[in-house]
Amino acid sequence: LPRLKRVIFYGPDYGDETIAVLIQIPTLELVDLQNTSTTDEGVRKLTALKNLRALRLRRTNITDAAMEYVSQFPNLVELDIRFTNITDAAMPAVARCPKLRVLKLQATQVTDAGLEPLQALKNLQVLNLWGANFTDKAFEYLEVHHGLRQLEMDDTGITDAGLAALKNFPELEALHLRRTLVTNEGIPHIVQCKKLKRLLLRAAVIDDEGVKQLAQLKELEVLDLMETAVSDEGVAALTALPKLRELNLHGTQVSDAGLEHLAKIKTLRRVDVAESNCTEEGVQKLRQALPECEVIIEAL
Repeated sequence: LPRLKRVIFYGPDYGDETIAVLIQIPTLELVDLQNTSTTDEGVRKLTALKNLRALRLRRTNITDAAMEYVSQFPNLVELDIRFTNITDAAMPAVARCPKLRVLKLQATQVTDAGLEPLQALKNLQVLNLWGANFTDKAFEYLEVHHGLRQLEMDDTGITDAGLAALKNFPELEALHLRRTLVTNEGIPHIVQCKKLKRLLLRAAVIDDEGVKQLAQLKELEVLDLMETAVSDEGVAALTALPKLRELNLHGTQVSDAGLEHLAKIKTLRRVDVAESNCTEEGVQKLRQALPECEVIIEAL
């Protein structure tokens, strides 16, 4: 296997012993060990792979010590340590990966304070911060990352006040704020990100007044408004989005009248109106108007 560049192992049957074999393949650039029994010792062995660019350690048995070894990968651009016991103490080591572009920290023990040393990462483009450990204070450390293209902050303590920092991310294309405390007051901050293509606001505290403002996001392709208070009035404003492809209105107050507005959005390819006020008759009319669009009315 002299030219192998990517390997993926999954499950507890794989671990440090597997890595002993992998390090004999110096061409490896991506190593995916999600849900394996890999430990800090396994990560230490991986430092022999000088060409490694992506390391995925989601749900493994690593600790902060593993990040000291991770800092020895000179070409690392992607690091996934979600669902591990990594803490703030390990973040200075992560910050010593100068080429890092993708960092996923969901469900770790990292808090707002752990983001401070990460200011050294000048090339960061994708940051995943799901979880209650993060609050508005996180933005005090994030605002230096002007090149961010994707920011995931689902289930965090982010509020409207924190979103004022979004003006620092002119390149942002994807913003995930599901199940947060964001309200209509936060929408003016969101619409400053003119390049947004993907916006997830599921279960945020917004209604038609907030949704109307989203019509300013002319690049938007994917919009998740599931379990918000949006109704037909808000949906009418979405007809101003020229590139909208996917729209989630699951569990909203939208009715057949709202579907008539959606029929005008010829770019739509997927709409979810399950558990809304829409009828089967209204859905059939929408399907006829948009034959290329998948319309979901039954909850999965």
